[in-house]
Amino acid sequence: MQTPTVKETLHTVANQLPDSATWNDALYKLHVRRSIEEGIKELDTKQGVAHQQVMQNFPKPTAN
Repeated sequence: MQTPTVKETLHTVANQLPDSATWNDALYKLHVRRSIEEGIKELDTKQGVAHQQVMQNFPKPTAN
């Protein structure tokens, strides 16, 4: 499967926005999309951090 081009991704995101969307809405959607794609790429190239590793850095919840 070929990775979509930037232009194709822009079209996809634009088509998903409502007619009332603002520039900030569009930029936010693009930012989120790019962040997700970068995260997936990191995981695919074994550069990401495993979920279990991340969770070890957070305190365990306690019952009240």
